[in-house]
Amino acid sequence: MPLSIGDELGPYVIRAPIGAGGMGEVYRARDTRLGREVAIKVLPQHLSSDPVLKERFEREARAISALNHPHICTLHDVGQQGGIDFLVMEYLEGESLAERLRKGPLPLKEALKIGMEVCEALEEAHRAKIIHRDLKPANIMLTKSGAKLMYFGLAAAKGTDREEGASSAPLSSTTRTESGPIPVSPLTSTGQVIGTIQYMSPERIQGKKADARSDLFTLGAVLYEMATGKRAFDGPNQISVASAILEKDPEPISSIQPLAPPAFERVVNTCLAKNPDDRFQSARDVRLELKWIADGTSQLMPKGAAAASRAASRVWPWAIAAIVALVAVLVAGGLYYRWHQAKLLTDKDSIVLSDFTNTTGDSVFDDTLKQGLSVQLEQSPFLNLVSDRRVNETLKLMGRPAGDRLTPEVTREVCQRTSSKAMLAGSIAALGSQYVIGLKAVNCDTGDVLAEAQEQAAGKEAVLKALDAAAVSLRSKLGESLSSVRKYATPLEEATTSSL
Repeated sequence: MPLSIGDELGPYVIRAPIGAGGMGEVYRARDTRLGREVAIKVLPQHLSSDPVLKERFEREARAISALNHPHICTLHDVGQQGGIDFLVMEYLEGESLAERLRKGPLPLKEALKIGMEVCEALEEAHRAKIIHRDLKPANIMLTKSGAKLMYFGLAAAKGTDREEGASSAPLSSTTRTESGPIPVSPLTSTGQVIGTIQYMSPERIQGKKADARSDLFTLGAVLYEMATGKRAFDGPNQISVASAILEKDPEPISSIQPLAPPAFERVVNTCLAKNPDDRFQSARDVRLELKWIADGTSQLMPKGAAAASRAASRVWPWAIAAIVALVAVLVAGGLYYRWHQAKLLTDKDSIVLSDFTNTTGDSVFDDTLKQGLSVQLEQSPFLNLVSDRRVNETLKLMGRPAGDRLTPEVTREVCQRTSSKAMLAGSIAALGSQYVIGLKAVNCDTGDVLAEAQEQAAGKEAVLKALDAAAVSLRSKLGESLSSVRKYATPLEEATTSSL
């Protein structure tokens, strides 16, 4: 029997119902001791008699209590009264991402912000060896302080993450696809799907052991939905949805949102890889990629265009930002090409190399790519790289140890302290069995992007060649003459040792 307004659970007075689901009921309540609003999740008496549901409820309490992060809903208290088990959590004012998506797709800037905040929450959970397993728009609350990840009712500690009721072999509900019968799982012993199947990873549907990368697949589905307003995988029934997740790729984001950045689509596609080994290997990797995209997008957007873009986002969220930015640039400085040309380097300017952002999970790239890029750029009579010695001296002045990692933020400060003109940041990410190498030159003082280059390598053995091509392209874009680039561009395979 649902609780009524005015009912009391210990010091908590029920104020209003918020919602209900298979895992219980949620109410808004008043904490009479501390004089604050709270949310109470209740497992009613008729459900608490089910040992499986009761264990899940208690598991959620343990999971949330182990986490303390600004983007995770806080657990205040747990209790039991009159056969009713309940959790007391912070009351969040705002709307769920699911409610927001009913209005349509999100603007790029907002989608990136929410995506990065959810990544931070997942990083915290995974660091505590907790896998969420039910990440979806309805479990992400949008508040004034940012996104909040909620409801860890299906969470599991790593090493104990097999679904209840699912044996080592998937249960018998099946459908037939091109590759044969596909089991629909995980199921309970009563045949009910645990979780929301539209956001399940392939390994969970197949009843296989799922690790943190399963959450990253789900994150990709959420990012896709924020960008397009459509679910990545949908169908008239659970069987068709499961089949789509296991065998099909979603409609390309670019076909729905033509002006969506290719880099964003690549991040989503990598998250949605069927094989966990082909995905990003941590939520941190995804966050760094989204930050890279967000930084590049914001630097291309003039300050005066931001407000106009927000106001127009309801009309065409992903297109209007680019249009407003272009108009603002044309008004401010004439033709974009002329504005861009004025920002290029001269042969008297110096640049600082940052360390590569490596999201492949393969440490072999950590120092190799920066070393290779340095070799390629040092061939140029036009570009002046700040020496390692001077960089280390500057790091010491900044109170950092010599040889400290040069993140984009640290590199920018080094760049400014050495009176250099630009910093050059590189990244490498896995895309299935392939690799994507990106280079970006940024003005240290203004944050303006001076030039970018991107190349794709078919495999690990082709990465240096792709880096070579990206570096040569960037040199030309930064203002070096074509004749100079051609003359001083010995391929890395010839200019370096075999160990590199």
